Amino acid sequence: MVVTGRRRSLRKPLPLPGVAEPRAVALLLSERCNNRCRMCIDPDALRGVDCSGLVLRRGLLRHRALGFTALEISGFESLVRPDAPELIRFARDVGFDRIHVITNARELARPGLAAELIASGADSFTISFHASTARMEEAVSGVRGGFGRKMRGVRNLVAAARQSGRAVALRANVVILRQNHRSLRSICRLLHRLGLRTVHLCFVSPLSSDLERYYAQVARYGRIREPLRDALGFLRDHGMSYQVVNVPHCRLRGFPQAWLHLRHEAPSLRDTPTIPRVGETFLRCVRTSRKRKPGTCVRCRFTRACPGVDDCYLERFGAAELRPIPSPERERNATGAGRGRVRP
Repeated sequence: MVVTGRRRSLRKPLPLPGVAEPRAVALLLSERCNNRCRMCIDPDALRGVDCSGLVLRRGLLRHRALGFTALEISGFESLVRPDAPELIRFARDVGFDRIHVITNARELARPGLAAELIASGADSFTISFHASTARMEEAVSGVRGGFGRKMRGVRNLVAAARQSGRAVALRANVVILRQNHRSLRSICRLLHRLGLRTVHLCFVSPLSSDLERYYAQVARYGRIREPLRDALGFLRDHGMSYQVVNVPHCRLRGFPQAWLHLRHEAPSLRDTPTIPRVGETFLRCVRTSRKRKPGTCVRCRFTRACPGVDDCYLERFGAAELRPIPSPERERNATGAGRGRVRP
C-alpha cells in the first residue's frame, strides 16, 4: 500500500510550514526536481519516478475521511508534475479547505500556470528564494540558467494573486548559507521589488544523512550576525513581516525586536503524515534535525524558549559562539554592582 497506513495517519500531525490548520497532511507530488540544491538531500538518492495520480487521489480521499482538512503540496519540485492543478482541484472538491504549495517558482514562468493553480484552489505559496543574482543562484541551485525563470515565475504568481480577487498568502523562504549570507539584505531588497511582503530567513538545517553536504554549506553563526541584522533592519524599515528560523536568541543580542519573530523547527518526514507514505529506503537518506544545548545555556533568559542548535553544528564548531543572555533582573544587579565598585 503506497498511502500511509491507518495507525500512522491517526497519529497527531505536526503543524506544517505555511498551514495554520493542525489537521494537515503533506502531498508529495514529485520525486523529480529542476534544481540540484547544494543544501538539499542528495538528488542521486531519488528514483525520479512520480507516483500515479490514481494513488494520490486515493490517498487524498483516505486522509480527508480521517479528518484532515489542510494540505501542503511539496516534493522535490512539486510543479514539474503537469497534473498539479488537477490534483489541487480534486483536493479542494473533496473538502480540503486550506491548500499550500511549496515551489522554487521556476515552473511558474509558464504563462497561465500561476493563475490556474489559484483558480484550482491553492490559497498560499512558499517560494524558495536564496539568491539575488544569477551567479549566486547557480552556486546554490547547482544548475545554470534558472534565475531568469524564477524571477518571471515570482512576478507571474504575484500578478495572479492580485488578479484573483481572493486572499492568497505569499511568502519567500530564504535559507542562510555560506554562499549567500553576505547578501541577505540584497535578497530581501529584491523580494520587496518583486512584490513579496513576507520573508522567512532560515539558518540551514542538516537535511541529508551525508553531513559533508551540510558542512559545505553552513555559515558560522558569528559570520551571519551582522548580515542578518542588516537584512532584518531592511525588512523592518519597509514594513515587511518576517520570521527568523533556527537562530538562537543570543545571536540576535543587539536586535531584541527580532526575538518575538524567532522560531525553531526540526522538520522530519518521519513525524508528518504524507501521501504517498515515505519509504524507509528514502528515509535513510534524510537526517532528522536534533537540537542540543551546551551547559552554559541554562543561565540564559531564553533557555526554555530556545531548544539549542543542531548537534552536528556543535560537534564541528563547538559552543563558544553561544553566549547566554542574562535575565533583566540579573543584568540590573550586575550593572548596579559595577556602579557600586570603588575604583582604585
